[in-house]
Amino acid sequence: MKFLNTEEAANLLKVTKATIYKWVHEKFIPHRKHGGKVIFTEQELMDWSSQNSIVTNDEVANARKAKK
Repeated sequence: MKFLNTEEAANLLKVTKATIYKWVHEKFIPHRKHGGKVIFTEQELMDWSSQNSIVTNDEVANARKAKK
């Protein structure tokens, strides 16, 4: 089982760390707390992302460019 920190989770899901923190606060994303830090398992995030439609930073940027 591979554990990820917030930055690694954000990179995996291609979103910002702020988005990860928001999702944790909203209890939207699977996570654990260990020693006061939020951690994730890679497998749980992969399973979660396949079941939830999320918009990545790249998709937002591409949509903005298309509007111009």
